Amino acid sequence: MKLLFIAILLISAFSFCLGQEQTKYQFAAADKECITLWPEGKMPLAIDNPPAEVINQRGHVQYVSVPAMYYCPAQGQQVSDACVIVCPGGGYGINAFVHEGMNTADYLTARGVHVFVLKYRHAPYLAPAPLADVQRAVRLVRRDAAKYGINPNRIGIMGYSAGGHLAASASTLYNEKVYELDDDKNISARPDYSILIYPVITMGEKTHGGSRKNLLGDNPDETLIEKYSCEKQVTSDTPPTFMVHSSDDGAVPVANSIMYYQALIANKVEAELHIFNTGGHGYSIAGKPGETNEHWTQALDNWGKSLAKKQTK
Repeated sequence: MKLLFIAILLISAFSFCLGQEQTKYQFAAADKECITLWPEGKMPLAIDNPPAEVINQRGHVQYVSVPAMYYCPAQGQQVSDACVIVCPGGGYGINAFVHEGMNTADYLTARGVHVFVLKYRHAPYLAPAPLADVQRAVRLVRRDAAKYGINPNRIGIMGYSAGGHLAASASTLYNEKVYELDDDKNISARPDYSILIYPVITMGEKTHGGSRKNLLGDNPDETLIEKYSCEKQVTSDTPPTFMVHSSDDGAVPVANSIMYYQALIANKVEAELHIFNTGGHGYSIAGKPGETNEHWTQALDNWGKSLAKKQTK
């Protein structure tokens, strides 16, 4: 009886903690406009009997089967007409919705930038489902730019970790026809700039193994690996890019950012890469207190101001 009572207490405590995390997620999204990406019955690359969407113990969204984005309007006295679509990380196995999504939205909207936090599909959905979702997101924002007071030529994409890979894919594979939808045919899916934070870039030797498995499956062929190695898909039309990584990143090797940066420079694309000595992985918009990347957002602010001057000329 005593053991049963303890077990009940543990289950109750677990449920309470999970409930707190769910509340955190629900609170973050409660007052935001939710934009479902796909018309009912027209979501491409659907799978049979997908798992029900849940919030895991850390409040991350798992088993996304209804892709959507949440609009966070720009705040303050100096509201710009620029926007950023944010792709949270999570190894293509979850969406770190609050940690890398809504927290980033809070930071950017306070600086007058409109933000859309993307909730995109991941495992058990494989490529190109995430790419279809991000292409659709860019097209929807561009289509409805006037509604939100956004310049359709100032739509950026931002991603962390595997979300960085998705943002880089959006920046290099925007002409890939991964779905068919009549109202999207004449709308460009190309972002106007990209912001990549400790991104997965390659699907080759230096990749993050979990991200590659979740995106491409257990044994992807070389053609698929090459296609989703973003450093190999850069052209002169790839949008201007800002990147941040740490040398001591134990999850995604810093070589990912270096390879992408080198490809951008080789193709004469404007690029800025900040490599910090310490900071590890997963620090989101806040940086890591006491590490050399603690104030990395200062560099982002400076880059954003410089980019804005060029875009508004």
